[in-house]
Amino acid sequence: YERHDVSMAFVAKDKLLDDAAEKLIVYKAKENDTPLEIAENIVKDVHRARSSGNESEELYSKIASLPKPILKLVGWGAHLLDKRGFLPNEMMENDFNFATVLLSNLGSIKCRSAYHHLNEYGTNSIVITIGTIYEEDGRYKVDIGATLDERIADGFYFAKSLKLVEYISSHPELLDEEVGKKVEIVH
Repeated sequence: YERHDVSMAFVAKDKLLDDAAEKLIVYKAKENDTPLEIAENIVKDVHRARSSGNESEELYSKIASLPKPILKLVGWGAHLLDKRGFLPNEMMENDFNFATVLLSNLGSIKCRSAYHHLNEYGTNSIVITIGTIYEEDGRYKVDIGATLDERIADGFYFAKSLKLVEYISSHPELLDEEVGKKVEIVH
């Protein structure tokens, strides 16, 4: 579960239609990126993914088309390799189950935020959903749901992390800083 980078994963649909193709996107942030640069790069990655094929998706589609007994054997083998730490990097680098955080912008489909389950497969330990933006008392607001795996840290660490998020939210000028810069909470 130790991270050497910060990656965000999400699904982007080609069109907002039931049968539209979905593209899995994993974005790896660089230490000197600002949140604005990350947002711009993610938008570019989404446009690139929608205009081209997705090699990982093609591979997963081929695997999914295998006969059920063989598919179960492949799944069992991947799960065993994952548990032992021997899953090839090529399989992990574009799989959202191995990203630092899985994001879901439910607001883009006019839904409220939700609490999403975690998976036993992979190393993803944080799932964040973002709901629709709404106005209340003359201010714009958005609800965010976060599911955290307690196996990666204790409650004290999570509480400190939430205080940091609250501090950054009340000091938005910090969002202009590089993500690798340490933020000190000043009381």
